[in-house]
Amino acid sequence: MVRYLFQRWEDGSTSLVRTLTVSSDMTITATYALAPITTRRLTYQSTPISVNAQIDSTPIPSGSYMDIPEGTQITITIPAEVEA
Repeated sequence: MVRYLFQRWEDGSTSLVRTLTVSSDMTITATYALAPITTRRLTYQSTPISVNAQIDSTPIPSGSYMDIPEGTQITITIPAEVEA
């Protein structure tokens, strides 16, 4: 997913809410800029044995990592019981 942040209106206003009186044809332009994407490293490990997990639908072995965009909500699933 690509994120954009509101920057300004064509007249330089940065208010998110505008009240306009339309008395003739008008064009109003909201300018957005690409937001920098900050990723965070999520490292998964299990102890004392190596147990695989799933992050969303992606398998992830113990001792590995995923780089995930900051603010992303994830679901991690692990087995309740394993045999070694």
